[in-house]
Amino acid sequence: MPGVDGIVSGIDTRALINAISATATIPLQNMEVQLGEFEDQKERIAGLSNRLTDLSTHLKTMDTVAEFSQFTATAEEGSPFTVTADDNAIPGAYQVEVVALASAESEVSDIGFATADEAGAFGEGQLSIDYGGVNTQITIDGTNNNPESIAAAISEIDGLTAYIMDTGDGANPFKLVIQGQDTGAANTIAIDTSGLTGGSGNQPTFTENTTASDSEVSINGISIFSDDNTVTAMPGLTITLTDQDPGQDYT
Repeated sequence: MPGVDGIVSGIDTRALINAISATATIPLQNMEVQLGEFEDQKERIAGLSNRLTDLSTHLKTMDTVAEFSQFTATAEEGSPFTVTADDNAIPGAYQVEVVALASAESEVSDIGFATADEAGAFGEGQLSIDYGGVNTQITIDGTNNNPESIAAAISEIDGLTAYIMDTGDGANPFKLVIQGQDTGAANTIAIDTSGLTGGSGNQPTFTENTTASDSEVSINGISIFSDDNTVTAMPGLTITLTDQDPGQDYT
């Protein structure tokens, strides 16, 4: 037998109930859509938050003015110098001429020795060495009167290095070389052997084969001198000299 819904009234109560039920679920469906949208927004906000955290971390590492420097410096290709700039640099183009590099002084004994450890080569007494205005007295006696020992004693002086060079020349090829470690015209070497007596060398003298000198550069026609090969005369600019090329300007 056919089923009968509700009161026998001719009204399709099943369809009516289904329609009412469908209508009642619309707010729920809308809420589910909105919930999905909220979840998407939440994920996007979380991603943005993570990126802001990363940005904040990077910004904390750049907490000085120098790290935000907006200046860069470049040298013309083939220039005999390199250049760097900091935030104090003055914008502009500069003509730079490297007239001369700074150098350290070196001295070599005028006489040679038969061997590097030739006994009695210098005589005995006081060997006086002045380096950069500071005088040092070295006592030479029977325990250290040979070129190698004297070189070792000179190397104990702050800023000096001494060694024996084998020139390969004749019967007395070994010469004592004394070399300054510091560039600049103030770092001269003066050797006084007048306090020595006796010895096969008969108070050996020395010849300067490299002169202590300052570097010289011309920046926009202005001469600048430095005791080394780093020039910091211009605000915010550091020019490191690598070669000399007098008479040639570089930008």
